[in-house]
Amino acid sequence: MTTDVPFHYPPELFNLLVDTIPLLNRSKKDVVLFFRGAGVPHNLLEDIAQRLANAPHEMNKFDITRSVLDRLNTRGEATLREQREVLRRVVDFTTFDSCWPDDQLKVKGLVASVREVVNQKDAFTRMNHAREQERQIRLAQAEEAKLVWQQRAANIEAAKKELYGLFSASLTPHVRGKKLEAALNSLFHAYGILVQEAFHLVGETGEGIVEQIDGVVELKGILYFVEMKWYKESVGKAEIAEHLVRGCTNNCVTG
Repeated sequence: MTTDVPFHYPPELFNLLVDTIPLLNRSKKDVVLFFRGAGVPHNLLEDIAQRLANAPHEMNKFDITRSVLDRLNTRGEATLREQREVLRRVVDFTTFDSCWPDDQLKVKGLVASVREVVNQKDAFTRMNHAREQERQIRLAQAEEAKLVWQQRAANIEAAKKELYGLFSASLTPHVRGKKLEAALNSLFHAYGILVQEAFHLVGETGEGIVEQIDGVVELKGILYFVEMKWYKESVGKAEIAEHLVRGCTNNCVTG
């Protein structure tokens, strides 16, 4: 039992406490001491203590209890610790010998009722906390997805600008060719395609570089070699056929 009630006592709990606390304490001064022990600030009890000293018959134990609880309720979250401590002291009450004999049976039932209400409120609070945590998780996931989408869009836009920049007339064919590899690799990355950037195949000793691979991409678990070229004129069958024939020579079996 955590007595983790909201920022104020709900009406049914408030009234139960007003009925219970006076019976747990034999005298009016004992009621004031009960609240002092729960950490209720001095300024909330000072005038009550003064009235008891000057005119003890003007207030009874129930008046004192209702007045103090109302002040705690009015301050809401600011006195949340004191509210919980008052509740804890009530629900943890197990020895009723200090109560007036005629009140003992009644106050036992009242304490049991307070415990029941507190348990219900705690369960409700825990459910609210669980729902709030779930809501916060969903919000965090949505925010994360939004950031991922924004980053992806930014990466795609940057890759497009990098690619469009290759049309500058000031670039030499060699420089443009090297930049094309980088631009397309950036585009692959932006779209989440696994890519191995350009690398060389080196022959045995003395042979040097025997093949340059512009890139390798993986789609659905299959690797594809990528050949990147920049043509000034429109691409025709001859340019494409060259690569198809090379691929067939390397990978096809003819009858």
